[in-house]
Amino acid sequence: MRLPAILMSLGLVLAGPAALAQQLRVQGVELLWYGTYEAGKTDEIKDKSAATGTRYSSTNIVPPRENKDRIALKSGVRFGFGYKVLGTPNGAGIRITHLRHFPPPGVKNSDSGNRMMTEERDFDITLGEERFMGFVLGEDLPTGPWTFQVLYGTRLLVEKTFTVYKP
Repeated sequence: MRLPAILMSLGLVLAGPAALAQQLRVQGVELLWYGTYEAGKTDEIKDKSAATGTRYSSTNIVPPRENKDRIALKSGVRFGFGYKVLGTPNGAGIRITHLRHFPPPGVKNSDSGNRMMTEERDFDITLGEERFMGFVLGEDLPTGPWTFQVLYGTRLLVEKTFTVYKP
């Protein structure tokens, strides 16, 4: 009787990592806020792969008092949304993708001069942590629908469209 118990225990030990990996489950997203927001600190980073040739890293985000999806085109205005990816086990690490779709004629990259219709960036995040996806408006950007998406692999977790207009 001891041999089957030992083999069973050995099987659990060997299957342990695979069993734990199978327990990771992404359930969806909780949308926390959307619209224009403020940031306590923002670093400007030159990045040829960014749609404009520059990306921004912001901390101490202050969400809007009221959710709005109509955004006035003014230089320096930040807009986007806050969210949490929900799943199990809470606190597990996953990789997500932020995908931005710009209205025609697209966003001009200051380095290449090319116009980009989309921008994609991957992030490693923790399930249950508060995150945000945003954009800082500048000169010469198109008006119309701007669509922001968060994906887990090929699965769309959340999508929000903003209408950027000239005031």
